[in-house]
Amino acid sequence: MRGLSFLFLSGLGVASASLTYKGFDISSVGYLNDAGYTYKTTTGKTRALETILSDAGANSVRSRLWVNPTDTSKTGVSNLAYNLKLGKRAKAAGLSFFLDIHYSDSWADPSQQTVPAAWSSLSTDALVTEVGTYTKSVLQSFVSADIPIAIVSIGNEISDGLLWPVGKVPNYSQISRLLQAASKAVRATMSSAKIAIHLNNGWDQSLQLTFYEKVLAQGYLTSSDFDIQAVSFYPFYGTGATYSALGKSAAALVAKYNKEFLVAETDFPESCSGVTLSESITPSAAGQKKWMTELISTVEAIPSSKGVGIFWWEPAWLNNTALGSSCADSLLFEADWSAWPKVSGTARSSVNMFA
Repeated sequence: MRGLSFLFLSGLGVASASLTYKGFDISSVGYLNDAGYTYKTTTGKTRALETILSDAGANSVRSRLWVNPTDTSKTGVSNLAYNLKLGKRAKAAGLSFFLDIHYSDSWADPSQQTVPAAWSSLSTDALVTEVGTYTKSVLQSFVSADIPIAIVSIGNEISDGLLWPVGKVPNYSQISRLLQAASKAVRATMSSAKIAIHLNNGWDQSLQLTFYEKVLAQGYLTSSDFDIQAVSFYPFYGTGATYSALGKSAAALVAKYNKEFLVAETDFPESCSGVTLSESITPSAAGQKKWMTELISTVEAIPSSKGVGIFWWEPAWLNNTALGSSCADSLLFEADWSAWPKVSGTARSSVNMFA
């Protein structure tokens, strides 16, 4: 998802039985709960967010990990300890866990991939080593806490590289080294976890193919070092983000690399004006469900059954309804501020998109 300043065929029934991962990114729920935010089912019953999502058909959740978060107003949010707590909650709810490592102290996305402050003076060789050491340490913490991880993303939306400036495009050799170090650490520490490489604009076939061609040509990262080609797919960052384009892009990746394909981030607005969306779907709760229904069909149609899952990004971030877009509201929960500072979010009908 684009950085924030802070601060899924026609018809509405969803047949997603063939998807391995039916998930939601719930990165913000921990600190929201700590601040007194609660969640309710569509019928008004207060439940833990992960329980509501599981009951609505989800089987997995995703969370972002920052190295040493710098936002002092939300101390510890998205750090390792925070993610261990979310991982425990996911496990208790019977949900698999998708860990999204940003390799930054804050947002890592197409506009920013800042080296963690503690790593900023490292030489290139030392930075490569530190990526491996850090990744291994993180995963060992999950192993020690008996928290399984289904997917580890080694970087977030890295079409233009990671850990800038060392790993910024066109420094493909260094990108390849950094990703290889991260991959080796995952394989050595938690071999059961699948490794994802996550790029933005999944609909852009040229962007996707160019990245992998360039990085894999360097002789460090190899195709055996990752399992999933993950993408972001949003309707409000460009009219090229159509189901047709996504399907063609995914098919091209599968034909060339034979990897699993995953939509790691998506969402669709409940309310939006003044923005040209990439598909002709009306913003509403029904529109959100239709967006996902069509997207599920697109992913399930990827050749060789390589389309394995979809994650809706941050459906319950009640005090950030725009989610970094120019649309007013892309949440799956309606916030009630009447008892401020206590805030509750009631699930919209669209929360049942995987049911």
